[in-house]
Amino acid sequence: MYETSGETDRTVLLQSAILLSFYHSEKDLHTQPWYWSGIAISHCQIMGLHRPPATTDDRMPAESRQRSIWRRLWWCCFYRDRWLSLTLGRPLRIDLLDCTVAMPVAADLLVDITDIPQAERQLVAAYIPEDWAQLAQDWVLLMQVSKLLGEVLALSFRPNARKPLFGEVKALETAILACPVERGGEFRKSSSTIFSWCHIQLHYQYDYPVSRWESFSMEGDANSVDRALCITFYRPFLKDGVPQDVPLGAREDWQAQMQTKSEAAAFQTNVLLEKIAREKLLSFAGPMT
Repeated sequence: MYETSGETDRTVLLQSAILLSFYHSEKDLHTQPWYWSGIAISHCQIMGLHRPPATTDDRMPAESRQRSIWRRLWWCCFYRDRWLSLTLGRPLRIDLLDCTVAMPVAADLLVDITDIPQAERQLVAAYIPEDWAQLAQDWVLLMQVSKLLGEVLALSFRPNARKPLFGEVKALETAILACPVERGGEFRKSSSTIFSWCHIQLHYQYDYPVSRWESFSMEGDANSVDRALCITFYRPFLKDGVPQDVPLGAREDWQAQMQTKSEAAAFQTNVLLEKIAREKLLSFAGPMT
């Protein structure tokens, strides 16, 4: 239908391509998620959604409903780009150096709910959870985690790139640990918001740690305490990716710490998966989960 329906509205085509980017089929090796995410990103860039509002359409208010739709569509494409690149080991299609669109906010998702007349809201209650406001905040946080993932991939996973410096690794670690993914999980009551919290934690744990640890000391301070960095962040350091300015005498210690942190992150991921099963939340899980 995408290719033969004659649809000309680019927003509709973009929405369709994003949805199709979640489609997996063993029978169709051509139009798999990577293919459709590329189509969606192309639509975004043709429409100029990677640019600030002033450069796309001066006639439209910056905070209009259409702007909110475009902004969240762009960040949906960004999310798929980062995680498919990690999953499939392929280059990032979106370079944030070329993009100046603002980060999304929860209001970008809530605008659709506010437009529904009060008398009709009961009719759509079966499709829209009561705690939609919390889910909207979770989605914004997931975009922040995805942005950090892109920085990790750019730092250590580009072919023929120079080895990162210790200061670069430390700066990215600081940004990762500042991401507020741990807050509020214990206060959630509904199944949808509990799963949403677990979903973010799985993304964060897969690439970043939850537990805290003291910084690796360039001076070899034996009293420093480990915190777990997650798997993707320190995977390159387990072999040949030790920062180039770490002294030769400290490199084995660095790699030993990376191994410990990797195992800790794997353990935390298993804990989360057990919680999803125990709370009977598997019905919410999609292909990414």
